[in-house]
Amino acid sequence: MSDNAAPRRSPKGQHEQSSDSGGLEVGRGHAMSSQRSHENRSQHDGHVLPDDSSTTSGSSRVGGNWWRGGGRNEQGDVGHLQPGEEKKSSWTRFKAWAEQFDEQETFTSSSEYDSGEKERLLERNYQLREKIDQQAGLISKLRSDVEKEVEKCKEIKQSADRMAYAMEQKELSIGRQDSDLDIHTRFRSLVGQIKTWSVPFAQIHQDVRAYSAETIEEFRKVCPGVSDFERFLQTPRNLRLLVRGYVGLVVAGSLFRTIPYPADPRPRGEDVWMDRELAHSFASIEKSFFHSNRKLISYRDLHDWRALTATLISRLGTYNKTDESTEMGITACSRRIMSLVAIWVAAEDRRMLEDGLQKILSDAVELSQTLRCQRAFWSIRLAGSFVDRTLNAGRVGSLLYFDEGTMDDKHGDEDSDGRSIPTSSQKAVEIIITPSLWKCGNTDGERYDLQSCVERSEVKCKRPLPPRHP
Repeated sequence: MSDNAAPRRSPKGQHEQSSDSGGLEVGRGHAMSSQRSHENRSQHDGHVLPDDSSTTSGSSRVGGNWWRGGGRNEQGDVGHLQPGEEKKSSWTRFKAWAEQFDEQETFTSSSEYDSGEKERLLERNYQLREKIDQQAGLISKLRSDVEKEVEKCKEIKQSADRMAYAMEQKELSIGRQDSDLDIHTRFRSLVGQIKTWSVPFAQIHQDVRAYSAETIEEFRKVCPGVSDFERFLQTPRNLRLLVRGYVGLVVAGSLFRTIPYPADPRPRGEDVWMDRELAHSFASIEKSFFHSNRKLISYRDLHDWRALTATLISRLGTYNKTDESTEMGITACSRRIMSLVAIWVAAEDRRMLEDGLQKILSDAVELSQTLRCQRAFWSIRLAGSFVDRTLNAGRVGSLLYFDEGTMDDKHGDEDSDGRSIPTSSQKAVEIIITPSLWKCGNTDGERYDLQSCVERSEVKCKRPLPPRHP
């Protein structure tokens, strides 16, 4: 045996070596298979497991004799390690690798779990995004529908505005429809002019006994609560109130046309701004329409016809005898008034007062024409023309009791004798100073079934006298 021959081993040692080598070979195969599987998974997940070279110097790559580690050189020969040490080192490294492998398996399982959860969340996110997109589409559709409806509303409003404009143009073609404020203002202005005009009166005392019975009866129309005119007219203030009341009586009863109504079936006044014959024909037809069957001719039809006809007639003023008829009507009213009140003013002032009265009556005629051309039915009435009068036994004439809805007592809480005035239910009207303004219906041609007093009559009240017993 040469010195270079390998030393012989005992059978027992050879068996142990074979067993150990076989076990290691099996372990190595399993480890290599696991490592390849692990490498595949790591590469799939984007991770690369570290090799043993980072922990043990001189160890070969995984594809070599990994179990000997640093105990072998590059040719796989056993180096300086002794057989016992080699076995111990291989087992230690195998155990360490197994522990590392378990950690890598746990990490891989966790990564696989995280990857599955991520896929599930991504799928859920995709589904939610689809729902959001669907809801966004629905919202967009609803907004589009709303915009369309808004456009429709705008079109409807524009159509309504055009219709209203057309109606306004139609009304303008019929006649100007004044506002309530304008009519109230003109009525108050007329009443104010009469009040100013009456100031110069009562400069001259006149014996009432010189008046005829017809004149006293005229005065009694505005002084229903006066029994002793001689005593009543001794007060200048009462005389001026009587003048104001009488002018209001003539203006309301002569220059303003009032058609019949349930509380006062008698027609009043004339349309002096029309030609006389035309005015009579107009009044006759109007009366026939008023008393006709409401199913055939409604109040709206009646007043639409009246407003249109009055407007058309008013346009004929410069082409026929309307101006002449108007002047005749104004002159007749002026003479009627001055014939009763002129004696209470100085002769040198009468001409001036007569001219002023002509201006007042002309303004009244213009207001009368305006009211007749309105779709709403306006009227100027003297207080008491529709209020029930209660005959007082033993007295001449009748008492007119105060009505808060249509009258306004603006002369304090005391009468001429300084006595306190009782409540409205006990008040008796002593003198009617101004007429009242009434309205029925509106510019839309509605509510003709209701009448309302929009400007109350100014009156002076006193305590009613008890009836005289026989």
